[in-house]
Amino acid sequence: MAVLAATCGVPPDSDWLAAAVGAGVAEEARIPAPPASSTAVAAVTTWVLPAAACALVATTGADTDAAGAMDEGLRDIAAALMVVRVPPGEASPDEPPGEGLLLGHALAAGWLATQLWTAGVVGVPETFERTVAAVVGAP
Repeated sequence: MAVLAATCGVPPDSDWLAAAVGAGVAEEARIPAPPASSTAVAAVTTWVLPAAACALVATTGADTDAAGAMDEGLRDIAAALMVVRVPPGEASPDEPPGEGLLLGHALAAGWLATQLWTAGVVGVPETFERTVAAVVGAP
């Protein structure tokens, strides 16, 4: 996340960088672990959500309330940009996308989610919750 914030122009070794990375870490902690399920059909790149929180603070300022923004619709937009894929370990190692590509996607999608949200784009309510429920087979 430090690379994402620095790419957005946040000065290295600054309080702003610490705030951006901290927002991402805090959002990661807020993501509920999906329930273990024998009916899981795929995996999702939930890393997009912490990347969105980090990118929001990196592009708007250290005092930005990322958690509030996530609750006010940014989470829904970020969740729409997650990748739904074969669970790790079940695809052949040479089958794309690889883990490195997915990490790059999460950072780019997190940044894009903040740009869309700032421009006024509205996501479908509870996109994250509905996607995870559909993927892991939760009711």
